Amino acid sequence: MIEAMALSKRFGSIEAAKDVSFVARDGEITGLLGANGAGKSTCLRMLYGVLTPDGGRACIDGIDIRGETSKARAHLGVLPHAAGLYNNLTARENIRYFGSLHGMTAARLRSRTAELSLALGMDGFIERRAKGFSQGQRIKVALARALVHDPGNVVLDEPTNGLDVMAIRNLREGPGSVRAVLLARHAGSGGAVRSSGDHRPGQGVGGRDSSGNSRTQRCCDAGRSIFAGARRH
Repeated sequence: MIEAMALSKRFGSIEAAKDVSFVARDGEITGLLGANGAGKSTCLRMLYGVLTPDGGRACIDGIDIRGETSKARAHLGVLPHAAGLYNNLTARENIRYFGSLHGMTAARLRSRTAELSLALGMDGFIERRAKGFSQGQRIKVALARALVHDPGNVVLDEPTNGLDVMAIRNLREGPGSVRAVLLARHAGSGGAVRSSGDHRPGQGVGGRDSSGNSRTQRCCDAGRSIFAGARRH
């Protein structure tokens, strides 16, 4: 579970986020939607410890990201907006390098890389150097890199090129133990935090998707939460 509690961040006179609160619960895919400059990436960077919030807290599976950063990050996989790979390394080597940073054994790295390669359809280019990869191939390797240590939670910052929503949904059914997914995507205007899954008290009433799941949304404007409730069809 990923929790944002009244997160705020300023860059000089610019208020990038103010009192942003939401929960990405286990068993759900939660979407953070907004226009360019709405503060989506700022919120995510506070969640995974790259930016220090001016106010508020962020917790990963109940672990405070500021107080126990390394421990919290062990529970979190991150696919940043720029899926930067080491171009002179193969796909396998890129994944292996990040796994080693998490202290994985060589045997576990081999088996986990094989699982992810199969699940993400990377067998055809797993031994190729990243230089010259298509955008879709780069996204897949970056995603495998984020998942290699088998985190329970995943943060995806605008993975719209090469990775569709159904692929993200399949993360929970593929190899590993991913329980909560937080996805940031561009929207034409305004923004929302929206989650699909089991309905919880306090989320509002009404509105179900084609699978019968409740869908709720939190709307934001310029980094501020302005509405929370149920999406109605």
